[in-house]
Parts: sequence; structure tokens; C-alpha cells
Amino acid sequence: MERGRGGISRARGLSLADLRTPMVENFLSMLPMGHEKALKNALYNVLALVLSAFSILAFWTVYCVLEPFFKPLVWALLVGSVLHPFKANLSLWMRGWYVCFSRLHN
Repeated sequence: MERGRGGISRARGLSLADLRTPMVENFLSMLPMGHEKALKNALYNVLALVLSAFSILAFWTVYCVLEPFFKPLVWALLVGSVLHPFKANLSLWMRGWYVCFSRLHN
């Protein structure tokens, strides 16, 4: 930890040298010298693959839960799109009729 402005401590960047435990030392002793960066990149790749697999599994689960609702939603979208102009014209006609009706009876 380094001291920044105002005496607030801040963490410095960690490297594999900071995380050396006996188990890590034993594992790293099997690797040729200078391959720590490659090991770190391999661990990042594994983490990215695991997170990608988890995301795909989560999306698949959501799809399976919502699948029964897709067909009715598509039909509602299609029918609503086709009938919207008719509904808009009917609404304008009914509004005009109501205005005329209210003028006559007031």
C-alpha cells in the first residue's frame, strides 16, 4: 500500500510476484522462467470463457422461460400493426361524431 495525497492509502497494481504462496511457488517452479505473463493471459482467457458460457446458459434459461409467450406476442404485434390504421380512423370518426352530438344536445 502506498500513501497518496491526504494520507489516504491506495492499492498498487498486483503482479504474480505479490501472490506467491508455497502452492503458487510449487506450480510456477514447473514453468520455464519468464512465462508468468503467458500464464496470466491464459487465466484471463479461461475466466472469459467461463463467463461467456455462464452468460449463454443464462440467456438460454431466460429464453426457455419466455418461449410460451413469444407466439402470442408476435400475433399481437402483427394484428396490432395491421389494425392500427383502421383503429386510428375509427377513433377520429368517433371523436368527430361525439363533438357533433354534444353540440346538438347542449
